[in-house]
Amino acid sequence: MPKISVVIPVYNTERFLARVIESVMAQTFADFELILVDDGSKDASGEICDQFAAKYSGKVRVKHNENQGVSSARNCGIDLATGEWITFIDSDDYILPQYLQNLYDNAEKFNSDFVMTGIVRRYEEKPIDDVVREWSECVVTREEIAKLYELEIMQYQKGPVIKLFKREILNKHGIRFDKRLSRGEDALFVYTYLLHCSRMSVAPGANYIYCLRDGSLMSQIMAPFQTELYGYERMKSVLLNLTDISHPYPRHYLVYWFERVINAIYSIGNSYCFSDRLKFLKQLDYSYYKKWKEPISWKENVNKRLLCDKQFLLYDVLTKLFKS
Repeated sequence: MPKISVVIPVYNTERFLARVIESVMAQTFADFELILVDDGSKDASGEICDQFAAKYSGKVRVKHNENQGVSSARNCGIDLATGEWITFIDSDDYILPQYLQNLYDNAEKFNSDFVMTGIVRRYEEKPIDDVVREWSECVVTREEIAKLYELEIMQYQKGPVIKLFKREILNKHGIRFDKRLSRGEDALFVYTYLLHCSRMSVAPGANYIYCLRDGSLMSQIMAPFQTELYGYERMKSVLLNLTDISHPYPRHYLVYWFERVINAIYSIGNSYCFSDRLKFLKQLDYSYYKKWKEPISWKENVNKRLLCDKQFLLYDVLTKLFKS
């Protein structure tokens, strides 16, 4: 059994795929397996995966699936993994040679259930300097998890990359990426996992290169209201059970998720009628929003007062007016 299973979901990234695979194979840490999950790519990505599996027989495995999305591909990788640890890499990013060694050494040093490290944000097509985020080595218990907020660690990288997860914990608690969600499912996965950790540690260094380019940013298309509400309720349940909610960051994050629910009602792509909009507004619980929303403009202050005072008709009229 390898120490680490590296899972890379692949979809139409033929331009970058060889780079990320070679960066994994060049690691100073050798006790790993690489799992490539081809999510129904329409370009040459599937063939490239097969070529590397043949080149590194026994070290690289490929699974070809019909296109079902990145959550399904990552879940498939978890199911196929045999390592003690699992780490995820996006197929258009890459890692430096000491990446896996750095993570594993930190896990062993602190007997951790979860390890996180630094990241480099690189703009490959624009003359913009790299943004490097890295933190000093530290370890916290479940009871001390608020320190990860105080050190501004969890705020900047809530997705599954730059982390080690114990496969045993993932399987014991059935933790997988939620395929109902297309936004926020990665953060939900990470925070759900943290619910079951006793010790969490941070490894120094920034050996993961997160590549940004034109067209690579996340789509801002809103999901339907019921889907956004489902995601908010799940994240709320996790965060309220995970940590001391008195810290500003988890409060702000829940407000952000709640405002996504409201914005979904008025998204151009959803086009709900007047009666549906009022029905949706009336069924929401505004108690946390009332306590934690901190308006930064007169418009936000008006919106908050109208919603929390249940002036839904006036809120709807003004919102539609502002959007017209």
